[in-house]
Amino acid sequence: MSERMIRIVDVDWLQDVGCAENPIGLLLSSGIPAYIKVRRDREIVYRHHRAPIGQGDDLLPFAGFLEEAAFLPLDDAALAEIAVSRSCHVSSFSGAGFQIPRTYEVTDQTRGGYSIRKPLRIEAADLARFELDRAVIVNKRELERVRATILPMNVPSPEQLAVQIEVGESDLYVTSTDFKALKQRVRQDHEVADYPFDHSERMPGIYWMFQAACLLNDKQLIGKVEVLDWLRTKCVEVFSGKRGGFAAKLVPKELDRAKGRGGGPRPFKIGDLKNWVENPEKFTYPFVGDGLTLVMAVAEWWTERQEEEPNVSRVALARKLYEQNFNQVETNYLVRLIAGVQLSKDEKVLFDDWASEKDRKEALRKPLAERD
Repeated sequence: MSERMIRIVDVDWLQDVGCAENPIGLLLSSGIPAYIKVRRDREIVYRHHRAPIGQGDDLLPFAGFLEEAAFLPLDDAALAEIAVSRSCHVSSFSGAGFQIPRTYEVTDQTRGGYSIRKPLRIEAADLARFELDRAVIVNKRELERVRATILPMNVPSPEQLAVQIEVGESDLYVTSTDFKALKQRVRQDHEVADYPFDHSERMPGIYWMFQAACLLNDKQLIGKVEVLDWLRTKCVEVFSGKRGGFAAKLVPKELDRAKGRGGGPRPFKIGDLKNWVENPEKFTYPFVGDGLTLVMAVAEWWTERQEEEPNVSRVALARKLYEQNFNQVETNYLVRLIAGVQLSKDEKVLFDDWASEKDRKEALRKPLAERD
């Protein structure tokens, strides 16, 4: 996959990374570089770097404008300043940046000896890394004014035309490669059991419930009363309110289903798993209870269903959960956990009507002695 840039303020760090730490602090502690975007419509980068000539190994110093430069790195001091005061001022850069490669055709030269280049069509968007010992940003309009009014031998050094820019958190980017590595590191720091399903990144709540189940039921490193607080340290937003309390109830091996859903006690339909899952054993773990097993299975079913039908309604997800004997309130919690958003008002009306009709038909099928 081609490298891409991700703006850090566009990331839901709790949902996507599973970390409540300040993102800039996380970048600093992880040693992951952050970049700012060059305003290429009005700015151009002038860099000093070293490169080999011919077949030799010696690196010689070079300096020049790099029109394709699109992202420049910030150092840790600048990042730390943003972390404590929300912004910093930067006038030079060092390390490595990224450019959007483009080819040009030299069409002529100016009277001052500058090449006139015609940009050729970009056929594939990508980022390419470039090294720099030091770089500054120059205002294009000021550069053009100086070149037009001063003889080439008298033009000041580009460093004398460098601009200072203010950088805030909203200006910071990380590469997609570094972002992926960061997510893996955060998970590995807290992972006690390998989670085998690809939906873990889209459904971090289920991933952390699985980890909590291992800590509680297998390794005995936390107690039942600690489960909810532990979950909230990983994804406080996902496990907020009553839905967090219900998620914590699914972590222990056993869950009292005396209330169940409408119509009396309804144990989870774990025995029916083999009827709608091709390999039910892949959802079965010695430290995972029936409720969480079914949640993982429905999550995987929902992932596959969305691949087949991207616009499938969340009502289908709610029905699938209800059919496993989760009640209506529990189903609403789990839809949010799996789909990332709760049922809309219209979807909830459709689901509630369907559930009521399902319960009515089941009640009619019961022997009279078993009816309420």
